[in-house]
Amino acid sequence: MKKWICLLLALILFCAAGINAFSEDEDDGDDSVQVPVDAEEEGTEGTEQDLRILEIGSEGDDVLFLQMRLRSLGYFPWEETGKYDQKTRDAVTKFQEDNSNKGLEATGLADVSTQILAASAQYRGLRYGSEGEDVKELQTRLTVLGYYTGKISGNFLEGTQNGIKQFQKNNDLDITGTADPLTQEILYSDYAIGRHDVADPTPTPFSDLSWYLVDESESGVPMPEMPVSFTKELKKG
Repeated sequence: MKKWICLLLALILFCAAGINAFSEDEDDGDDSVQVPVDAEEEGTEGTEQDLRILEIGSEGDDVLFLQMRLRSLGYFPWEETGKYDQKTRDAVTKFQEDNSNKGLEATGLADVSTQILAASAQYRGLRYGSEGEDVKELQTRLTVLGYYTGKISGNFLEGTQNGIKQFQKNNDLDITGTADPLTQEILYSDYAIGRHDVADPTPTPFSDLSWYLVDESESGVPMPEMPVSFTKELKKG
């Protein structure tokens, strides 16, 4: 009888031990899938907090990325090295100058604002003397809007400059004749105001004769400032 009682107690103890071991295994499994709260917070941090100010002497992937973006925009026509040298500084300064109307200062230092704008920019600043496919696109768009009637040459000369000035005037922009990035953003947008969208004021007779008077300095022939009265019929000779 005592033998059976001992066997029964041993069986009970064995079952109890097995249940405890199974419970511990379940707890371990739960711990293995928990995500630390800190890790979740790190994943939601903004990229601005990860950016550093880049200057001469800086090196790394962030410098390499900046050079790649400046190259794609036409500001950095050299090989990307990942080293912030004088060429990189000059390119950054030019980019900042062209985007001064977006709050950038031409310091040559790639601060956070400069890097963010460079990463999202679509256009480089175009001015008298600029050349390239982007100038052709600019001239094509100006032609569509009625501001340019010249050849689509890819050379930013006087005709293109005058077209930009007129576009800037009609679209309430600073009249500089330079196609800065902001001017191009509006130029290529759906709300750009074309030349023929602006109503010309009705001219008063003889109020402005500049549209047909020849420049006296060029022709050598003096022209009357106002129409003269008719005196006699003009004949050959």
